Amino acid sequence: MIAFFPDPYPDELLYSICARFSNRTQYPNTFLTTQELFGTWGAKLTIDLPRHLNHLVSVLPKGHLYTVDTLINNHTLLPFYSPFLPTERVEIIRENMEGSNQRGIHQSSGISPSIIRSPKYLRFCPLCAEEDRKQFGETYWHRLHQLPGVEVCPTHVVFLEDSTVAARNQIHNCKLFAAEENLPIISPHYLDLSKPEHTNLLNIAKDVVWLLNQKDFNPGFNSLKERYGFLLAEHNFAAYITYRVHVKKLKKAFNDYYSPSLLKQLQAEVDEDKDSNWLSCIIKNLTKKQAHHPIRHLLLIQFLGYTVGEFFQISISNKPFGDGPWPCLNKASKHFHQLVIKECNYTKHSWPSKKPIGIFNCTCGFVYSRIGRDISPEDRFKITTIRSYGSVWEATLKNLWEDSSVTWKEMVSQLGVERERIINHADRLGLKFPRFGSKGESVRKSTLVNYNRKKRKVATSDELETYRRNWLSIREENPEFGRTKLMKEFSSTYSWLRTYDREWLKAHLPPVKCIRAKRVVDWENRDAELASAVRLLALHIKSQPGRPQKITKGVICKGLDKKAQIQHNLHKLPKTKQVLIEVVETCEDFAVRKVKWAAECFYQENISPAWSQLVLLANVYDFKDVPQVKDAIDAALESLALLSPIDRWHRGESIIEQYRQSE
Repeated sequence: MIAFFPDPYPDELLYSICARFSNRTQYPNTFLTTQELFGTWGAKLTIDLPRHLNHLVSVLPKGHLYTVDTLINNHTLLPFYSPFLPTERVEIIRENMEGSNQRGIHQSSGISPSIIRSPKYLRFCPLCAEEDRKQFGETYWHRLHQLPGVEVCPTHVVFLEDSTVAARNQIHNCKLFAAEENLPIISPHYLDLSKPEHTNLLNIAKDVVWLLNQKDFNPGFNSLKERYGFLLAEHNFAAYITYRVHVKKLKKAFNDYYSPSLLKQLQAEVDEDKDSNWLSCIIKNLTKKQAHHPIRHLLLIQFLGYTVGEFFQISISNKPFGDGPWPCLNKASKHFHQLVIKECNYTKHSWPSKKPIGIFNCTCGFVYSRIGRDISPEDRFKITTIRSYGSVWEATLKNLWEDSSVTWKEMVSQLGVERERIINHADRLGLKFPRFGSKGESVRKSTLVNYNRKKRKVATSDELETYRRNWLSIREENPEFGRTKLMKEFSSTYSWLRTYDREWLKAHLPPVKCIRAKRVVDWENRDAELASAVRLLALHIKSQPGRPQKITKGVICKGLDKKAQIQHNLHKLPKTKQVLIEVVETCEDFAVRKVKWAAECFYQENISPAWSQLVLLANVYDFKDVPQVKDAIDAALESLALLSPIDRWHRGESIIEQYRQSE
């Protein structure tokens, strides 16, 4: 048990607390500090998702208020990742952080699978540092400032600056650097909020603040899927009910919303020409529970017009007309406005709005439909179209029609439709014409004829000439447009001509595009080609100079630009599947290859390294006890033992530094 441990500051990184402890205790060796705090000699204190937290809490002084959950929620970066991960995966990460198992933490969190790299150096806000010194007498590393994608301080609206402390690829992973001694003197650089890119960066930083302030917040993947589907449908990027996404339209709108420079800065570019990109995957793969970096989620949420707090707080329902029962809107019925309709049927979405249509069928025979979705309670009492009036309504019409004491005003009020429609239905039902009212007025068949003539408006020659000329001009300006594209882009002109000049319009439409016959794929030949390409690419990756790259299925698919083709059709590609099994490396295989590479680096420089230097350059400390990796390390040290031992420590350190700077 240690006798002292610093109290944490607001939003302080656990790494920062331990660095301040190291500064105050002044152990002669940094390895002793990590041994004291984490129970392991030379343990690495990962900046974002540290481990050994159970041991740390167990050695703290008596009467402390720390718990593992407190440390994770308030002083690590897990709250940034957990809202976008499956619940069971968050639990695994927490267990690994409590214990000593580091393997899989970053893969599970969505850090490693993405190409978004964490900041190279620990970062700070110059104005925050000044305020920290005034309030606490020293500054410290803030959690918010160390997150990838957070480029600004939302409190002071200035850009973050790099310190002199490396945040990744550290040579001395066990050494702890306090912020107070490692911040250069830099004047703040303020944002220009007239620039959309700066405003976007500020909004992202504010969203990250909200995430870091949540405790044990993990709504789960199903919640993400429902919210994305609902909001994409609201913006006409997806269909209601099914939530089928129009990916091409979404990608184009997304790229139009953000500047290319901003997406490049945040490592979130979207290639519209490729089917496989992070934006498509983030929408499609939620059911597969594939993790994506939170910054990409925040970009999508901001594009949809919400802050992350609003996004997780909006109420979602896949029922555009709410829950039943629904009211009968037949004015002639005794249960008018009563909630008697128990079922709502959905039909195709209305074009071009793509909104759902609900059909409500009452027991009185009255059937009406409404274009959704319902926003307010009053919307439940609205009708878009009456599909059937039913026997009750028709019987009421017949009784009112035959009762000469009923005025037209009373009839319209009791039936709920206009006079012309009543006359039309009276004719359809074969009711008696003329109808005599209480004041002797009559309705004859001629009234119906005049009404129908009025409905069937005849276009004038001037109108025909104008619309025809407009259509020909449209065709001339857009020769590449097909019929569907013309209907969507110039719907008003098309609709008018279709109503009043249909034959002329048919003669001046572009020809119908031939539907190509489905291409038959020679899967056997494609399998052989892909199998050969996979093997060659794996050999090419292994032969590349520099630090080794792990050969995974994802790397192979990306390198061949055949991700969708391979992943979706692997059951048709037996040879390719077998080659993938042969060339894809396990973590242990990759560790062995890294040891051999590190040994070759020392051999080229004629250096006989220490065990720690070989392990550090190969970055295989977590696998040092795995038998095959241990054997590879021993074999490498034995083969290098006869090389020059002169000044090997400093020469070995220089090689490690050289490769660190090149990455």
